Amino acid sequence: MEKGKSFVDFVKLEQTLSERHLKLRVREQIESLKSKGTPVAGDVRQVSLHGGANAYYTSYLSGKTDNFIAFLACNGGSFSISAAGLSEEEFRAIVRTIRKPGEKIDPLKPHPKKVKAVKKKAPGGR
Repeated sequence: MEKGKSFVDFVKLEQTLSERHLKLRVREQIESLKSKGTPVAGDVRQVSLHGGANAYYTSYLSGKTDNFIAFLACNGGSFSISAAGLSEEEFRAIVRTIRKPGEKIDPLKPHPKKVKAVKKKAPGGR
């Protein structure tokens, strides 16, 4: 997906990885970036997907652009995500929307308004 100078790439990995191995892959990326002198923002971070699975990611600065690397397991496969030109909030929002193929998405329903009962005062102010 691309929009302006921002992009998000999804790649299916050959192996299905456990959560432990997903985190390990992110740590490997962090070490690789650090060894090249690239500033990395923190350690492995987590974002929950819609279906209850987790994606693990890190971010780093390349030039003046924020970049993200993530790994996740979904629908029996593992995937890597590379993104650039997004804020962390935008990146997390995109990852949170990942769904299984064919998964039904219920439209948002408006929340019922809470009605507060107010006692009427008796005539004469009592």
